[in-house]
Amino acid sequence: MTGQPDQQEPVLCIDCDRPVHTPQARARRIGAKCWRRRRAEDRKREAAMAPTLPTMPMPRRAAQSGEALFNHPHEHQEEVRTDG
Repeated sequence: MTGQPDQQEPVLCIDCDRPVHTPQARARRIGAKCWRRRRAEDRKREAAMAPTLPTMPMPRRAAQSGEALFNHPHEHQEEVRTDG
């Protein structure tokens, strides 16, 4: 076997059994089209398994008085309970 492309042994893709031509495809024994399909499947699988960022609920403070903004919410509720 010499370095000339015409004299090399044919290498078949392990997925579709078609001959591969590029040096990269010959080395991995997977054709270019099958390689792109495998990579797309891998990216899709990784995206499905990737953790999503949790959403943090934003506190609504527009209806509170200015004094309540500086107090801890539980302290404010206790004060209201003791008055009644």
